[in-house]
Amino acid sequence: MNKLNECKREGFKGCYCDSIGNIFKGQIVDEKNGRFLFKRIYIQYTTSSGAVHKEKEDHVWIDADEFRKAGLQKGDCTEFWGEVYIYRRKDKTHELGIRNPDMIKKIKEYDLPSDEEILEQFVQQVKCATCLCAEQCCRTFCLLGYY
Repeated sequence: MNKLNECKREGFKGCYCDSIGNIFKGQIVDEKNGRFLFKRIYIQYTTSSGAVHKEKEDHVWIDADEFRKAGLQKGDCTEFWGEVYIYRRKDKTHELGIRNPDMIKKIKEYDLPSDEEILEQFVQQVKCATCLCAEQCCRTFCLLGYY
């Protein structure tokens, strides 16, 4: 089985496969074994076609070293860049995570996209993927008025 297909974190798959920049926002809710837990992470990434996508993931552990260097601690909200990668879990399955956080800054608050906004984005992606004009589309202006 393909390692990526085995991964359950759908919000990270776009970042891993077709991204030219990943911005993450989240609140540090716990610390254990030198890692910070983010209960929910907001993800914004730009694909190679220039489309901006917003996703979210729950229960994400990230190495705490770089966040500590930036003066962050449990309870703080942060925004940062990072690399999405595939790792092997203790049960021998594979999952997507975040490593090499960079450009870390403390922020006051952040807004997560609602489930409705994420569903609306998915429907838009399906419309574009099945569009008769998809091969000629530049994804900036829709000939059929989808966006």
